[in-house]
Amino acid sequence: MSTSSTLEESVEEWLNTKYLDSKKCEMRDSLWPGASWKCILVHGIVKHPEELALISSKGIKLIPLNEILSDLCGGRLGKHSSTGGDLVDLIGFYSKSVIPSGNR
Repeated sequence: MSTSSTLEESVEEWLNTKYLDSKKCEMRDSLWPGASWKCILVHGIVKHPEELALISSKGIKLIPLNEILSDLCGGRLGKHSSTGGDLVDLIGFYSKSVIPSGNR
């Protein structure tokens, strides 16, 4: 078996487990009957970028985590309470490591 076919099989198995499992589909349908579901994967840096192409080819929308953090950050981080503190810390880390200091 070639690496490509092994990767395809692995991605297919993962998609079935995460998104397409019959029990998960039944649960979604029981919670919101008639809803039009979309599958989305928020991802970081991946070891094998070709996995993302395969996942996308199966109809899964891909959103890079850095895109979400960039949108949340907007270059403006204010004071925060402990509620949501972990998220704000993550965004703060992102802004310090990615956004030039003159643009914050």
